[in-house]
Amino acid sequence: NPVINTAFEWTGSSVTLHAALPAAQAIPAVLVALHTLPLTATVTLAGSLNNSTWWTVPMTVQAGPMVAFLTGKTAQYLELRITGATGAKIGWWWAGTPFQPSHNASTLTLSRVYGMARGSGLNPAALYRGAGQGGELSWNTGDSGWLETADMTELLALAQRVKTYHDEPFALTPSIHSPTETALVVMNTDELEFTDVLRFQDRSATRYLSASIPLRAVLV
Repeated sequence: NPVINTAFEWTGSSVTLHAALPAAQAIPAVLVALHTLPLTATVTLAGSLNNSTWWTVPMTVQAGPMVAFLTGKTAQYLELRITGATGAKIGWWWAGTPFQPSHNASTLTLSRVYGMARGSGLNPAALYRGAGQGGELSWNTGDSGWLETADMTELLALAQRVKTYHDEPFALTPSIHSPTETALVVMNTDELEFTDVLRFQDRSATRYLSASIPLRAVLV
């Protein structure tokens, strides 16, 4: 679960996490986050339809969130096979279909945020507490980036989840071509406003919506 400071920890250098899904389904993406895996660790994702024959995909180990975007992978059983990680922890393991809007965002502003505890005085010393990535994600009907009805439904479902679970973090990948840039963020607003260029009067299934989501960094 994406709960900061809560994690699964093991003894020894190797561990295998096994998950049995209710039914076979496509696995477009997998995320491992809030972890303390050393860069020398090896992480392999494995999937199976029968719990016997497995496909495997290596995951790139890095200090921050680790994401693998998969093509044509289906499984009912998943395993996360980890070696070379003595005393490490994993806080969040997720697999499923990520939200990908119908159109590119009009604006995606990313900011590197540092958490510093500062003293007082003319030139106060500072204690480094962590770092993360914040910014803003927006769509605007005035250009090539806008949201459609299905996008609004999914964004509202995301908002309902993260707000119900006390501003739970979620993972943001700016581009599927750069999964190493994935960051954990918090929806830094308690109000989502959608503007329809047709003022919600069009009876067709497609709407042309603008929206903006400020993002607060998760400092780790």
